[in-house]
Amino acid sequence: MLIPLLQLALAVVGLAVGSMLVVRGALGIAAIARVRPLVIGLTVTSVGTSLPEIATNLAAALSGRAGVDVSGLAVGNIVGSCLSQITLLLGIAGLVATIRVPPRALRRDSAAVVGALVLMLLVSVDGSPQSAEQRRTS
Repeated sequence: MLIPLLQLALAVVGLAVGSMLVVRGALGIAAIARVRPLVIGLTVTSVGTSLPEIATNLAAALSGRAGVDVSGLAVGNIVGSCLSQITLLLGIAGLVATIRVPPRALRRDSAAVVGALVLMLLVSVDGSPQSAEQRRTS
């Protein structure tokens, strides 16, 4: 029990030190390139929030090359990440202040989200009623 706790503590320290180094390096690049720190900060944040999905999908792609069907993992990873980020951001914003949305924007944005979900469903369906496990055993 002690070793996993030590590993967790080491991982948290490594994450904190690594993120501090990345931010300092990005600010140094911003100073050299004469780019506003806000632009660099937003870029680092956008890349940082996408790295776990990129790593998971890379692992899924490599497993796929080895003959293991993990397409569900890759799709679920992306869909779950997007849903969690949207709901977390809206939830935190809703806790901080009242969110006022014009009805026209609500109709437009909700139609776009529903359209994206339908498109995702259409491209996810492979036409086979069998699950991946059933396809492997048959």
